[in-house]
Amino acid sequence: MGARRLMTLSMWGSCSPNPEYDPYAVTKGDTAQQVLLLTAQRPLSMGEIASLTGTEPTTVESELQKLSRAGLVAKVEEGFVASFAILTAEPKAQVERLTRPKGETIAKIIQKHQDELKAVVRATSQPSKGWGWERLCWVVIFAILMDTGVVDRGFKRHGVTTALGAPDRPGGGRYWFMGTEGEPPYRWSFGQGTETHEKGGFSYWYEWRQTPLLFAHPTAFGEQVVSVMHTVHGLDCLTAEEVASTAGVKTALVRKILESGIAWGCVLADGNLFRAHYPLFESREILDIACLCDGISSLIVENAYLPLLPEIEQIRLNYYANNPVLDATNFITDWNVWVREFALEQLIGEGTLPPFDEPQIAHFWGWKGPWAIC
Repeated sequence: MGARRLMTLSMWGSCSPNPEYDPYAVTKGDTAQQVLLLTAQRPLSMGEIASLTGTEPTTVESELQKLSRAGLVAKVEEGFVASFAILTAEPKAQVERLTRPKGETIAKIIQKHQDELKAVVRATSQPSKGWGWERLCWVVIFAILMDTGVVDRGFKRHGVTTALGAPDRPGGGRYWFMGTEGEPPYRWSFGQGTETHEKGGFSYWYEWRQTPLLFAHPTAFGEQVVSVMHTVHGLDCLTAEEVASTAGVKTALVRKILESGIAWGCVLADGNLFRAHYPLFESREILDIACLCDGISSLIVENAYLPLLPEIEQIRLNYYANNPVLDATNFITDWNVWVREFALEQLIGEGTLPPFDEPQIAHFWGWKGPWAIC
């Protein structure tokens, strides 16, 4: 059994590939995490940090320089303070007390509408292609409804800011970064990455603690991945040159995308011929599913998220009022994730969703035509 982690870190958005600006790389060491935990609620001087951590001042100075360069610590008049939301032990316990019941509320809303969700999937062409409800339930319930439907489209309709409003970061990228002292109180933590194009979209969902995202996944190649993957998605197998000609993408990039797809299991190869292997919704199908999910997502936002806003804001004021740089939106983003993970935990536990027991795997899906994911 591994040693207990000081902090668990997560991110909404995307960051620079430069390790000097990658928040995960910069916060990897214990000293960096100790500094962040100590400065989460109020500024401390370099001497105070060194004394509390039992670390040489020169080491603390080096860590603060790294954290400051990445935008994770700010220098203020009183010293240094963490610039992102970190739930230390006491506020962490209070956030769990508030969010766990709301996760149960979300689960019950989804279970109430499960038959409608199954019916809209049965009405598509996907079951005839081998993608029935048992293979699409995660795509529909998590990826389309709970992630895109609630976090992107639903929050926007109700004026709740999310990662879409994240600030520009040093070195490039836009994200909210979040920390939790120790381990989070939920078993799984799910995420989704998406690329959109005028031809449609290509997306993957994953359990981020099990999936090695440092390995190049297809969406890392930008919006051109949509053209390539949609072209190779069909009954006929195509060569890389044929895909490049049809998609209007250079052959060298096509080969990289296809190699990545093979590694992740969403592209099948037979010699020099390629075929995609993931569900791809037709334009009318994704709009029908999204229309149903938008209605359900509004119920979720109104009954599970909006009622929590005043109480979560009070926790921020009680514990983080002396942090002059902490963005209130960053704090809101953190607990939003908790509510969703508690809901998914209950949906898995009660059999609405099958267990996520496939480590090292991301699951891909896509759609044709215009659909505004946010």
